[in-house]
Amino acid sequence: MDIIINKIQKGKYNTMEETTVKGLHEISLKDFFKPTDDKLYASELFYILEELPYDKNDRKIIQDKTGDIILEKSVVSGNGLDINKCEKQLLRYKNLLVFDNPLVFSLVIGDLPIYEYTPKNGNFVINDIGVIGKIIYLSNDELASPVQISARDQSNNHYFIEFKKYFLENESTCQLEDTEITFRYKDKIFEILANNECILRLTGISKTATYPYVLYVLDALPKRENCYNVFQCQRIERK
Repeated sequence: MDIIINKIQKGKYNTMEETTVKGLHEISLKDFFKPTDDKLYASELFYILEELPYDKNDRKIIQDKTGDIILEKSVVSGNGLDINKCEKQLLRYKNLLVFDNPLVFSLVIGDLPIYEYTPKNGNFVINDIGVIGKIIYLSNDELASPVQISARDQSNNHYFIEFKKYFLENESTCQLEDTEITFRYKDKIFEILANNECILRLTGISKTATYPYVLYVLDALPKRENCYNVFQCQRIERK
């Protein structure tokens, strides 16, 4: 077998047909792997959001450094978690840009269509995260986005208010069953707390880079009942 592998690595067998020599076609995955019932270690945040059981007594803190950013997260053991799915959802809003300065927003929006959301009858409520585009402008009573929704639109998630609160105040809280999840950002330190216990901390990170984490959590929450939107929407263009 070592001879065959060496020949493959040296390029002597260039096609699948050429590598099907005596002995090689008889091997399979079971020759190199075995079934396991070992628990799967992953971020505690993933297990909480997927509402999967995990061993709270089998918890450890791991640290990873990328450039100037240090990630510390609580890792626990459990079963049934699809890590690839969780990581894919976490990357969904990776390139999101949010501005509170209309001048800067006007310079970066480019040729994208712009829809302005403003109060209606003195009330301004947008619950639908679906209103978030790649670039948005957000203030206490204004929102501009390349995404258009109507006040009657419904989606699978209605937690835009929590994101707005985090963006404007650097802290926000949401509820998942009996777990209270808090987002907090201060002095380039971002934390996610579960029932007041920190399960994820990023040090040296910009606030913009924290949005995927916040929206990943909010996206995972169950749909609220009797949610409503109160606003008016119109398309606008640069003067």
